[in-house]
Amino acid sequence: MAHDFDSFGSLVFDDRVMKATLSAKVYQKLRKTIDEGSRLDPVVAEAVAAAMKTWAIEHGATHFTHWFQPLTGITAEKHDSFISPASDGRIIPEFSGKELIRGEPDASSFPSGGLRATFEARGYTAWDPTSYAFLKGKTLCIPTAFCSYGGQALDKKTPLLRSMEAFNRQALRVLRLFGNTEVRRVRTCVGAELLDFLEGGAVSKAEAGSEYGKTTLLWRSGQGQQPHLPRRPGAGRSGALRPISGRTACRGGGAERASLLCGRPVSSGVQIPAQPSPSPVSGLPAGGPDPAKRRAELMRFTKMQGLGNDYLYVYGPVPEDAVQLSRRLSDRHFGPGADGLIFMGPSEQADFSMRIFNADGSEAEMCGNGIRCVGKYLSRKHVLVIETRAGLRQLTLHNDADKIAGVSVEMGTARIVPGSAGDLVELGNPHLVRFVPDVEMVDITAEGPKLEHSVPGGVNVEFVQVLTQNRLRMRVWERGSGVTLACGTGACASAAAAVNRGLCPLDSPIELVLDGGSLFITVRADGSIQMEGPAETVYEGEIKL
Repeated sequence: MAHDFDSFGSLVFDDRVMKATLSAKVYQKLRKTIDEGSRLDPVVAEAVAAAMKTWAIEHGATHFTHWFQPLTGITAEKHDSFISPASDGRIIPEFSGKELIRGEPDASSFPSGGLRATFEARGYTAWDPTSYAFLKGKTLCIPTAFCSYGGQALDKKTPLLRSMEAFNRQALRVLRLFGNTEVRRVRTCVGAELLDFLEGGAVSKAEAGSEYGKTTLLWRSGQGQQPHLPRRPGAGRSGALRPISGRTACRGGGAERASLLCGRPVSSGVQIPAQPSPSPVSGLPAGGPDPAKRRAELMRFTKMQGLGNDYLYVYGPVPEDAVQLSRRLSDRHFGPGADGLIFMGPSEQADFSMRIFNADGSEAEMCGNGIRCVGKYLSRKHVLVIETRAGLRQLTLHNDADKIAGVSVEMGTARIVPGSAGDLVELGNPHLVRFVPDVEMVDITAEGPKLEHSVPGGVNVEFVQVLTQNRLRMRVWERGSGVTLACGTGACASAAAAVNRGLCPLDSPIELVLDGGSLFITVRADGSIQMEGPAETVYEGEIKL
C-alpha cells in the first residue's frame, strides 16, 4: 500500500535527484553556485538542463515554464514545448542551458501606473538555483526571479535574493572586524520550527535556535502555516489546541500535495483539525515563497450544510479574487457546488472571524446556518464568539456522545418596520417577511427576484405561513443565491415578525419548518433572539485554483 511519504517530494528536482543524475564534477560546481553564490558556468547549465529535461520527460512532462511571482499576489507562467521541429520533418526534444537560465516574458502586463511602450517594458526571468524545479501536471516549472531590463524588481523573489546578498556582505564585514578571515559566505537560513503538542494540557511553544557562525532566521509563509489566533482576555490555553490521533506525513494533504513538498510537514491539532503545516527544516529564504505558492495553488475546503443550506468553508485569509472564486466554486455544474463560500480566520475582538460570499459573489453580513457550521468546524469548546460583518455572535455547542449534535446562536435583536408588501426586518442583514395563507402556492422563483430588488441594496425574502401558535412554515429567496433550502437569519426574522404581530408568543421556542428541516427560534421579552439547529459536514476536498 502506497503512503504519502512514498511520494513525498517525488515531483521536485531536488538535491537528491541532482546528485543522482549529474556527474560528480557538475554537481560540485552547481553546489558551489548555490552555497557560495558564484557565477553559474554555462557548461554546468547545459548539463543541468539536459538532466532536468530527461527527468521531466520521464515523469510525463511535455512543456517547461519559467515560473515566477509578479507583484500581483499570484504566480505567472509562460509555457514552451520541449519539442522542436527538425528540417526533415521530424521532431526532436530540446531544452538548452540558455533556456534554463533566462527567459523573456513581456512585462507590459505589470504596469507602473504610467504609459509605456512595449519595448520599454521588457522583463526578464532568471533561474534561481537555490529553489528547486518541480512538475505541475505535464509542465516543468523552473522557479525564477523576474526583473526589468534596468534591473528593477518585478517580483517577490528578487528582493529576497538581493537581501540575502546584502546580509552576506555586511555579515562578512563584521566577521573581518573580529579577525575571522576563513568564512567566505554567510547564509541566511529558514530556521527549524519546533512544535510541541501536549495532548493533555494542550500547550504549545515555537522556538527557533541559532548556530555559531550562522544566522538562523525564522520565516513563516502565511500559507499552510497555522495562524496565530488571539484569545479573549482571561481565556485559558485549554481549548486552543486539540489532540489528534496519529501523525503521518502530510496528513490529509493528498498525494499531489505531498509530491510537491520539501521539508518536514507537521500535522497537528492547532486550532483547526487535520490541517497540515509543512515547515521547512532548513533552506534559503529566497526559496521560501515557492513551496508556499505551490501549496496555495491547491485550496483545501470543507463542505458543510445546515438544513441543506450548504457552503464551502475555508480557514485562511480571504483572497483578492474571492468574488470570482465564490462564483466559480458555487456553480453546481462546473464546481463543487454550494450556496456560497465562507472564509474563517483570526479575530482581535472574538475567538474567530467569518466572511460570507454568496453564490453570485456578493458579500453577506451574516448567515445563521453558516455560523452554526463555523462553530462545528472550529472547535468543540462549549462557547465560542464569532466576529461577523453584522457584529459579534455567541455560539453554544451542544454535544452528544462527544459529537456536536447542534449549535445555539445568540442572534441579537431585530428592528422591524411593518409594511404593505411585508415586514422589513433588520437582523444584521435585511429581510422582507411576507405572511401568506399557503406558502406552497407561492411562485418563489417569480416573486422572490421582484421583492429582492424592491429595496435599495436588495433583501432576503421570506414567505411565511402560520401553522400553529408555535409553528411556522417558511420558504426563502436569498439575496445573491436565489431559492435555498434554509436561511437561519430569515427564520429568526420571520419569528420576530410573527411575535411582533402577536401571532406567536414570547419566551417560547417557535419551530420554523423550512424546506431543509426545522429550526427552533426563541424571541425573548428583552428582544434578543436565540436560534438552535443542526450543522453537518458533507465532505472535505481540495481544488486547484
